[in-house]
Amino acid sequence: MNYRTGKRCATLFLCLSLPLVYGCSTFLVDIIEEGASDKAIALLDRGEDPNELGACDTPLYAAAKKNDQIVVQALLKKGADPKLRSKECAYRDMFGRYKAGNRSPLDSVKSLEVAKILLDAGADPRWGGFEERGNSVANWTPLYVAILADRYEIARLLVEKGARVNQYSDSDGSNIFLRLLSGKKDAKAQVLRTYLIAKGAKELPLAQASKSIMGTEAYTTYRHIPSGQTTTLSPEIASLIRKSPEQVIPLTLSAEEGKYYHYSEFEWTDNKQNLHEWLVLLRASLGLVRSRK
Repeated sequence: MNYRTGKRCATLFLCLSLPLVYGCSTFLVDIIEEGASDKAIALLDRGEDPNELGACDTPLYAAAKKNDQIVVQALLKKGADPKLRSKECAYRDMFGRYKAGNRSPLDSVKSLEVAKILLDAGADPRWGGFEERGNSVANWTPLYVAILADRYEIARLLVEKGARVNQYSDSDGSNIFLRLLSGKKDAKAQVLRTYLIAKGAKELPLAQASKSIMGTEAYTTYRHIPSGQTTTLSPEIASLIRKSPEQVIPLTLSAEEGKYYHYSEFEWTDNKQNLHEWLVLLRASLGLVRSRK
């Protein structure tokens, strides 16, 4: 059974079905995805909203995905918000149905030039989208996407601009970035791995998991780091999470915003411990995390 936790002092959602939009797009996004740069710019000149969210992905995300530097710059000139992220929508691919949301324009960059433009405009490299498939949730931060795609120059730039270098696996608690890079033969991958370690990348202390979460038993209020908004769990929900953490998927609600985000975007207000790291450590303390190989 899957859980999404949240709702200020109230509700536990079991197998929640939100009113999702099936992967569709608005006119401006359609034009950008077709590669019709001139038409897209003409629409912007006629007053089309560069931040339209009538569909799933933002125009800036679509332009970055097309690696269309001209449209990216035009959107920013017309007021596109580089921190604006996509809605949560339902999609379908060859593997079946899944949900995705909170995609950042930085998630889709394919060139160093476009990455620099977005970062210079104020894009935040710390936060990205998620994909939810059944019991599994992938945390598609810009750095994760860049490493998966072997775009090491982009990855280094993201870290230089503040990307978080610690992102952990739900299954074994390992640092996903270090694990991915260790499996790559490219010398550039190993250079990046060394760089990440120098910037603070590390493994969670799973052997001392119980000690690492000691004193957090009564915590109920967490803060969404990007927005600063706080949410408080009811005692019943907080107790259920602690008793059955294996049933929790790492998505929870930022109540004031009314949106779900990956646990890694939250921290306990009491001690500022990252909520996803806490969840992995909690599972490890109960013997629910498999040993690393």
